[in-house]
Amino acid sequence: MYKKLLFFIILLILPLSVLSAEYHNNSEIIVPSDKIIETNYYAMGENISIYGQVNGDIFLIAKKVFVDSEKINGDLFIISQDVVINGNINGNIRVISEKLEIKGEVENNVLFIGNIFNLLKESKINGNLSNFLSKSSLWGEVNGKIDGYLESLFIDGKVNSDIDINFLKSFSNYVNFKIGKNAIISGNIKYKSFNEVEINEGSKINEIYYIKDSFPVKPLFTLDNLFKLIINFFGLMVVGMILLNLLPNLFNSVNKELLKFSFKRIIKGLLLFTIIPIISIILLITIIGIPLGIIILLLYGILIYLTKLFVAYFYFFFIKNKYLKEKYISNNNKLALGILIYLIISNIPLFGPVINILLFLLTWSIFLDKIFNILRK
Repeated sequence: MYKKLLFFIILLILPLSVLSAEYHNNSEIIVPSDKIIETNYYAMGENISIYGQVNGDIFLIAKKVFVDSEKINGDLFIISQDVVINGNINGNIRVISEKLEIKGEVENNVLFIGNIFNLLKESKINGNLSNFLSKSSLWGEVNGKIDGYLESLFIDGKVNSDIDINFLKSFSNYVNFKIGKNAIISGNIKYKSFNEVEINEGSKINEIYYIKDSFPVKPLFTLDNLFKLIINFFGLMVVGMILLNLLPNLFNSVNKELLKFSFKRIIKGLLLFTIIPIISIILLITIIGIPLGIIILLLYGILIYLTKLFVAYFYFFFIKNKYLKEKYISNNNKLALGILIYLIISNIPLFGPVINILLFLLTWSIFLDKIFNILRK
């Protein structure tokens, strides 16, 4: 039931052109090679394979997506764990995924947010490549600019424009950026990293501009920061104590679910976090829906604040499970220590916000599952 409800909520926020589109919501979805779809195509399922011709835009949510067609004449919008794209895409590609692999040719731009990105040999992107958070390997050709914020980048193909990359901060001597012996880079390279690029002999490259990265040396506990920490601590503590006394079982069940980390749940949490304000705005546009839209936005803001408490409580729950299994600690003390850990981690440059965001999205996903379980009953 929750898949269907989520699917139709997504349809609700899409443009009016979807009214003439074709929709599918099954476990296994296949568009055969002899089929031609003239409209936009929307589908959600476990596995989606597209072999036919699609003349509109494609919107897919699935565990695995496989596109192998010479005639995709619109844009691709995909949220999935694993995505493989063959053939010719005559529009743009926008993907949020654990892994994206491109084996064909993309006429316009590619935007990827995820863990692993591979552009294989004989593959080509004629537009720009924007890439975030991933480990990327480029063996094919990119005609446009490459930019983004990456964990690592390896180039052994051809780049016909500039490269402007920032690399994630690291405490190790790991080399984030490597250029293989077959690489040909016609544009200029500008990158920011802790370590300089590793260039193999035989590669052909233009100008390189290296910006040495470093952690900002700032005192964490300035008087101003300390005051803010104290205010945030007591604000979260007061609300947390009330909520913890009312719903202690909810905190414990959320903690156990947070230990089951999964990329799929992060995507689900991101969807929920994004969809709710959009639905509220749509309701506010209509006269009848204004009261409901305002209520949803208020609840949305409250839930954002409360989610911090569940994340904070989880930090202590995690540490107790690892190191303090035999110790008895009251719930209020658990909450206090968890909030303290949460506030300290939040002030760690880059690492802290990333960890908090991931746990935040996981918590939203857990809330979504619990809400749908209640609706099912």
